[in-house]
This record gives sequence, C-alpha cells and structure tokens, in this order.
Amino acid sequence: MRLWSLHPRYLDARGLVALWREGLLAQAVLRGETKGYRHHPQLERFREHAAPLGALAEYLRAVEREAAQRGYAFAADKIDRARTRRPLRVARGQLDHEWRHLLAKLAVRDPRRHAELAPIERPSAHPSFRVVSGGVARWERSDVTPVVQRRRQRDRGRARSRRRRVTVGAGSAAIASADVDDYTARLPPVARAALHAVRKTVRAAAPHAHEVISYRMPALKGHGMLVYYAAFARHVGFYPPVRGDAKLTKALARYAGPKGNLRFPLDAPMPLALIARVVKLRARQDAQKAIALRAASRARRTPRARTRGTTRAPRRRRTA
Repeated sequence: MRLWSLHPRYLDARGLVALWREGLLAQAVLRGETKGYRHHPQLERFREHAAPLGALAEYLRAVEREAAQRGYAFAADKIDRARTRRPLRVARGQLDHEWRHLLAKLAVRDPRRHAELAPIERPSAHPSFRVVSGGVARWERSDVTPVVQRRRQRDRGRARSRRRRVTVGAGSAAIASADVDDYTARLPPVARAALHAVRKTVRAAAPHAHEVISYRMPALKGHGMLVYYAAFARHVGFYPPVRGDAKLTKALARYAGPKGNLRFPLDAPMPLALIARVVKLRARQDAQKAIALRAASRARRTPRARTRGTTRAPRRRRTA
C-alpha cells in the first residue's frame, strides 16, 4: 500500500489507478471492514487525525477529481460521506523522499513521463496535506532488506530487457496504454506521425467502428475485431492477415510478413489507400459474419415443424 503525499497529477495512469484502489482499501480498513492491513504504517497519519475517515475521504475526493480531469470514470459514490476541513501534515523531507521513489518507478515503467518530471525540484503536495519543515516520517520504511533489494534489482533488469526488445511503445510495450491517444503520445516523432496517418485512415474507412486498446495495441472493433495496428522500431505492423480478396492480397504482397501480417516501413510513405481497402474488406466480412451468426441463432430458437399425419414415437422407459 502506498498513499502518496505527492499531488496525484504527477502519477501516470497505472499509478493513479493503483492509488485509487489502495485508498479505497485504506478506507475499508479504517471502517473495520477488513482483517488485513490494520497495522499498515501508511495509515498512521490518518489515524492520528481528529477525523480519520473524513481525512481519508477528502484524500480520495482529490484523487477522483484528478481522474475526472484525465477523462477517467472513478466511482465517486464509493467514497465515505465524512468530511473535514483540517488538513493533514507532511514534512518536506517526506515529500522529497516520495519524489525520489516515484521517479525511480517512472524510470522503469514510463521513461517519457520520467523525463518530463525529473527537472522538478520542489514537487507539490496532495491537496489534503499542508507542507511543514522536517525529514522523512517515522512510519516510512526506508530500510530495505537485502532480499528485497535483490528482488527489485531483478525486476528492474527484466524491465530493461523488455524495453530493449521493443524500442518504441508498440503493441508489446512494457506497460499498457489507457487509450489510443496515450499510446501514440509515447511514440517517437516519426512513428507518431505514421501512426496518426494510419489511425485517421482506418477511422475514415470504418466510421461506425469503435477504437479500443487490445493486446496492448490500438484496434478497431465492429461486431468483432476488425484490425490491429502498432508502431515498432522500423515499421508499423497491421493485423490480421488479409484473406478473401485475391487482388488486394497481390497488391499487399510487398508488405506481407512471414505469417501474412503486414509491415509498413517507417522510412517510406504509408500506403493509406491500401490500408483503407483492407479496413473496408474487414468491415464487410465482419458484417457478413454477424448476419450469419444472427441467422444461426434464430434457427436454433425456432421450433422444428412436424409433418402432418405423423406421430411422435413413445419414449422408452429406463429400467434399472
């Protein structure tokens, strides 16, 4: 559990969601609704407040407001109705300690955000806190055992190896993106421009489809999944393989990979006209498949008519 003293605007999408969940868990602990986490050190400063539940509720409201500004829908009705105007206190040394801790996390899972936040020397506190002078709080577990140190080094090594395998934020990137805008924002300029053109083309070719993130890459969904696309170090990948149109398959032969998936090089113009044809073909196939599934479903529900003049054979009784 980590209830940040820092302002929630510094957190990435993953950190903000985790803070919301852990805040709700802390609220349940203070209500006496759990058996675990009752002695967690992160809860000490809330318990020392004159109104512990009110302080935590105000804390969660600030997190929910930050999420709403980013377009996320956190369930505000889960926050306790208790209120308080008295702020919590946090020492500047504790803020600096948490800031270093957050930057270390972002350096592993979101290098782009880390680069944006690293120049900040005096981070702001959460709206529920008033900053006072002092060092790291006594409840902060700064001492880490050798076992935990080795585990963290192992996790950091795995994260670095994943980033070496995928140079840019592609479909198999180290962390999942919240939406397509978040995905494209993580890309280098060349890949971002190429993916923006592809995205505009596929949306125009299938205007009734919905944009989603699936398998950690942008995708277009109709009745089923139409297409996936992702930016890699040297190309834009386009999935699944094209089937059902021999002329289009022949036109795309130069872009076909080993398994039939398409690869459009980043050092050449994107073949947007061909991409539009692929999406329209997939949309037609998706519509035909949906019609066939509805017809099959109706056929299963319709009772089979009996021929006039025939009688149903009597059922045989089962004997022991």
